[in-house]
Amino acid sequence: MTGAELVTEVASTIGRDDIDARIVTWLNLGLKQALLAYPFYEAQMLGTIPTVADQEYSLFSNMTLAASPAKVLRVIAVWPPTTYFDREPLDAKSLVELRSNNASTTGRPRQYGFSKEGATNASALYWWPTPDDVYTHPINVLTIPAEIADDNNDLSVEVLEDVVLNFAIARGFGSMDEAELYERWYRTYTMALSTAIESDRKIVNVYRKAKPFRTRSTTRGHGLGTFILKAEG
Repeated sequence: MTGAELVTEVASTIGRDDIDARIVTWLNLGLKQALLAYPFYEAQMLGTIPTVADQEYSLFSNMTLAASPAKVLRVIAVWPPTTYFDREPLDAKSLVELRSNNASTTGRPRQYGFSKEGATNASALYWWPTPDDVYTHPINVLTIPAEIADDNNDLSVEVLEDVVLNFAIARGFGSMDEAELYERWYRTYTMALSTAIESDRKIVNVYRKAKPFRTRSTTRGHGLGTFILKAEG
């Protein structure tokens, strides 16, 4: 369904044709909630992020992704540079854990931490050891590929069509103090989310059979290789 069709369906179900802007807000909230609940394959993106020699962090603004998402929600995995033969992702740590390490240690990073308000009040990855050179790390992030608008564009994560629709309908009835209808549609939303998660897992299991680190050509998952599938395994 397109964004306009989703808006029309919600408006028709709740009996309101005068709150399209609020419906769009509810649809996007449902999309974000679903993606935070589970890292759906179609919303993952693979890119790279370089380190800076003798600098403990790398700004997200220097990250290069396969496409330009509306929003990056979180980091799923960071991998060693492709010039090395490590097959496991770097260890994810909290900033407190990272800073408890020996700050004077330098070398190729083995651990990273994510900060939404890091250096220069911008999202950044912090490294340990502090990089002693420029290392380009493959990175796997969870994104909102494109937000929903009242237009003719299809939903960016197709498997979530019923999820966002039922979520917005539930929120619509909730805004009108229709408690019984809200609870009914919220249950429908949670069932749709469970079904979408199961469908997504089946997609990932098919690709997990691919040879390690072999890339594939696909319009889903923004060209992700089995780097990402291993991170989710």
